[in-house]
Amino acid sequence: MDKSVIELLALCKQGDFDAFERLVRRYEKMVYKLAMRLLGRPSEAEEILQETFLQVHKALPRFEGSVGLSSWIYTIALNQSRMRLRKQKGVVMEELDETILSYKTRAPEAQTAVVLDPADVLVDKEMREQVESALQELPEPYRVVFVLRDMEGHSTEETAQLLDLTVAAVKSRLHRARMFLRGRLCEYFEKC
Repeated sequence: MDKSVIELLALCKQGDFDAFERLVRRYEKMVYKLAMRLLGRPSEAEEILQETFLQVHKALPRFEGSVGLSSWIYTIALNQSRMRLRKQKGVVMEELDETILSYKTRAPEAQTAVVLDPADVLVDKEMREQVESALQELPEPYRVVFVLRDMEGHSTEETAQLLDLTVAAVKSRLHRARMFLRGRLCEYFEKC
């Protein structure tokens, strides 16, 4: 951990509200992005954001720094999101083409590059909506693995560690998630 984070943590542990507010501002985008990818609704992502930082605030006095602060907060956000997902219903699984995957994981700046043709803008928006919709249909165990591995860019080993799974289980769930998404998006992209 760098010196500024250590100092910020010390102030937070002493009850400095302004320091905790700075901590929240530093990590809120990371938490919100994860929650949006897993839950797909801004209102739910906002709730996860709040729940995560409530948990962080409660547990902060016990945080010893054996793992990085961002990893610790990320894990809390992941667990909060997973608890929320368990309440939602899922459907049966089927693989996502690499072209769809590469589109979905591009940086937002790349997705909204200058496009002059209004028809292209509509197709681009519709494609994003189709991918988001299909992602939300994935049952929780597969969606979490897919988001962590293919969207957040964690390695298979990191994903296994975050979820307390074996590497083989992560690979299996990732394969099933991709198969489902491929089947769900096949008609839209006409690449079956």
